[in-house]
Amino acid sequence: MLNWSRRSSISPATMGGARRRLWKRGRFWVLPMPTDARSATAFETAQVLVAEVRGGHAAPSDIARSVLDDIQARDGALNCFASLNPDDVIAQASALDQRLARGEDLGPLAGLPVSVKDLIVAKGHPTAFGSLTMQGNVIDLDAPVVERLRAAGAVMLG
Repeated sequence: MLNWSRRSSISPATMGGARRRLWKRGRFWVLPMPTDARSATAFETAQVLVAEVRGGHAAPSDIARSVLDDIQARDGALNCFASLNPDDVIAQASALDQRLARGEDLGPLAGLPVSVKDLIVAKGHPTAFGSLTMQGNVIDLDAPVVERLRAAGAVMLG
């Protein structure tokens, strides 16, 4: 029987050569921040990005392109997205650009790029529910949370 009360002597840093990729911060093992953080959006908070769009300092399509560039640069190593449709992301952001040009209010999440887990149904994206048997399952509707995010002005990444 396993003794769960004792800490394991195996840390993430000693497993599989991960020592080069992880740092220890207190009790936690974390990935180091990339040194190639050239992107304007790489480490910005949601509040800052929305303020940039609302203030007219950044367009939703510019933010979307920057985030897509970050994803392209890092997703190969991190494997964060089950599905990503860059054309759809740019189309959503361009629609928000047009609404912004007409002077419409974009909502509280104006132009904010958001992703949802593949357990949540999002129109046009595969919803595998974490199962290999459900891969490629595309449902043509949005879950209520996705509808609310879109209505609030968020750009759905995947």
